[in-house]
Amino acid sequence: MTSITEHYDIIIIGTGAGGGTLAHRLAPIGKKILVAVSTSLSFALKAGNENNLVVFGLAVGITALLVGLERFALWLLVHLSKN
Repeated sequence: MTSITEHYDIIIIGTGAGGGTLAHRLAPIGKKILVAVSTSLSFALKAGNENNLVVFGLAVGITALLVGLERFALWLLVHLSKN
């Protein structure tokens, strides 16, 4: 079984246009990068390894938080610019 017990400097969710491009651009800088895709979740569940599932859940949670902060910042900019 594979276990994720290492430290990663960057976690990227998905390998679509944004995630794939970001991973490609960041690869040469020498940072340890984890790219989580939907198969990561199925692997974590099949392997029965809690560490994999925890890291995947953490990455999804951080992404959701960042999206929420971005939306709030945009909302705030719109409302402040009206005044």
